[in-house]
Amino acid sequence: MSSQCEPVGGLEIAARLGVRRETVAMWKIRGLLPASRWTVSGEDAWDWTLDIEPWAARSGRLWRRRPTGER
Repeated sequence: MSSQCEPVGGLEIAARLGVRRETVAMWKIRGLLPASRWTVSGEDAWDWTLDIEPWAARSGRLWRRRPTGER
């Protein structure tokens, strides 16, 4: 596990998990995402390594992740 902080917002989460940004917004509205750590310019932000990656793995969403450059 990396000890370096890796802040991500909804757009980055969507890109890393291979879903639309709207999907991430719905997860948040439905209370499925972990609590955000920060607010940046009025938007929620999480730590990828500590918050989102473990949550995505537990919830079966990490498999959607696409290799870089793949469409």
